[in-house]
Amino acid sequence: MKTYVKFGVLLAVIWLSITSITVGSEFDGTLTFNQGTYFWNVINSSGDQYVTESGSIDDNWIKFWAGCVKNNPDHRPPLDSCAAKGSAKSNHDTTCSGSIIGGHVMRRDPNGLAPNSNDTIYILPICGNHNHYRNYAQMTVVRDVTAVRLKNYKRSIPSNKDDRIIGACH
Repeated sequence: MKTYVKFGVLLAVIWLSITSITVGSEFDGTLTFNQGTYFWNVINSSGDQYVTESGSIDDNWIKFWAGCVKNNPDHRPPLDSCAAKGSAKSNHDTTCSGSIIGGHVMRRDPNGLAPNSNDTIYILPICGNHNHYRNYAQMTVVRDVTAVRLKNYKRSIPSNKDDRIIGACH
């Protein structure tokens, strides 16, 4: 009996290593973060990707965010404007970098740890400085902004394109 279980586990590990090439999240709706809403940077979110409408894999989260909120112009800041205030060293505003990216954020203080399976992860348009991997500080939203909620954060994405769940905003 034990031999069969070990063999089954071995086959499952081999199957997973063959069929999964990367990790990625899926769209799970939008939510307005009102001005002054607190949030924290998600630690270790680099490497998270998504499946586009065409079935390819992408990691351009600002493009993903913009596509998901395009029908909600009231809470969509320009793509050259960071939605965050706060910094890694203090609660004073850090200098924003020139590039706006789609940052993975959460609405609870993770105490410098990666999120757990119960955490809800969102994408917000924030700059590279606010999205820095060492930024553990509380930040606030500087204006009402639509956040994109993710599900299956960092799930495995099948290598076979026909087996992928299309992850664009629908």
